[in-house]
Amino acid sequence: MQDNLAISWADSVTGLSSWPRPRYPIVSEAILPNRVLFWQGEPQNKEFEILEGAVRAVRLCSAGERQVLAFFWPGDTIHSSYMGTPTYTAEAVTHCKVRTRRLSHNTETGIPVTAHEQVLREMLDLIQGVSRRSALSRIAWFILRMRNHLPCTDTDPDTFKFIIPRNDIADHLGLSPETVCRGLMELKRRQAIEMPTRRTIRFRSVAQVSKIAKCQG
Repeated sequence: MQDNLAISWADSVTGLSSWPRPRYPIVSEAILPNRVLFWQGEPQNKEFEILEGAVRAVRLCSAGERQVLAFFWPGDTIHSSYMGTPTYTAEAVTHCKVRTRRLSHNTETGIPVTAHEQVLREMLDLIQGVSRRSALSRIAWFILRMRNHLPCTDTDPDTFKFIIPRNDIADHLGLSPETVCRGLMELKRRQAIEMPTRRTIRFRSVAQVSKIAKCQG
């Protein structure tokens, strides 16, 4: 456990973080893929700053259906819900490194954007992204959105690690995993992208991907 946790008090924190100076310790933790940061419906009083990896916001419906509402990337902070309880579950998609801190109403000088508002903004972008678009256009729109967040491979700076599973893309865009796979194959056929392996992607023509993403119908 000690190997995964590095605790540093606020007085020793300098540099990139813009968080306010807290009373409680800031904790950096390694998170394994598919591990839950917090559960839908269970109150929690922490904030999670993503340093490495990707996290998904998942809404579990009463019928057992699963909807991926949003993704969080390095540099994003998942804020605590100040009122009520979380309306989604936050899960690590990949190996992640996150920095957490426990919140106290008595130590906050202002109320930041809530977790609900964060996901609402992402969902509004999602609605605009998928509205009146074909399955192929949705897929092109999504890979453009995640392009700036993907880590490059160790051997080629122009080849990126395709870290989001096809199932998650399907759940996010309202498609089937098979449709996502066919869509990626079609983008390859149109020479907009290359996928040297199942888990890597190279953008041959960002302009072509963008043009496909804008197509409606």
